[in-house]
Amino acid sequence: MASESPVESLADQIVKIVLASDNPIDSLADQIIRKTRKNWKKEEFLPENLLLDLTQRSIVKAALEATSLSTQDVEDLADFGCGKDVERLGRRLFLILVMMSEEKEQLSFLKHLRDSGVDDSALPIGFYSGGPFDRQGYLLEDDNRNIPGLKPKRFPIFADMTRSNRVLFNSDQWRFLAPVFRSDKFRFQFDKSRIMPYLNVSPKPVSSGYFGEVSRAEVLAVHVPESLRVSSHSF
Repeated sequence: MASESPVESLADQIVKIVLASDNPIDSLADQIIRKTRKNWKKEEFLPENLLLDLTQRSIVKAALEATSLSTQDVEDLADFGCGKDVERLGRRLFLILVMMSEEKEQLSFLKHLRDSGVDDSALPIGFYSGGPFDRQGYLLEDDNRNIPGLKPKRFPIFADMTRSNRVLFNSDQWRFLAPVFRSDKFRFQFDKSRIMPYLNVSPKPVSSGYFGEVSRAEVLAVHVPESLRVSSHSF
């Protein structure tokens, strides 16, 4: 009796689709859209567990080879775009630039970001609307999640982008930044543009007390520690 064929994983399916395409950048963008979820506000976000599936080295390399980058740059940036350190490398930057490439290829800008010391740990990036730092990017949230009006850490490289591309970057980055909560931290503060991975939120507080009110939300499981994964979570 013939043995059953192994079930193809989602990661393998994505690789097969992207590598078979004549336009791997456009094909990857399509996969990103297909794998996107909507929260209770109908805002779109990429589940955290799919970040690695969409940035496997073969996918990243195929997309980079579709740009005008040199062979050596492709090899170096493939490591930057799919390295093991999820936050200190450029997986999210890579996907943001893929989404920006619908009308004109923008993925090669990844080299300029890397060479300027910009990686995923800088995200989300804000943009000045005027003043001496107009057109530059800046650190929108610091490590303590304090959010003053202007951040001292700036990224002048974004001044090399056109205004329309800065608008696209600012819009597209949020899809890849739905927060992942940790069991070792109780308080979180995010910029108002963050898309929260809440599938449902109670319309009214479920309890209240001296220190305030408590609401209940159903959070996508992969965005909370496995030890805390139940049907709903308070926030």
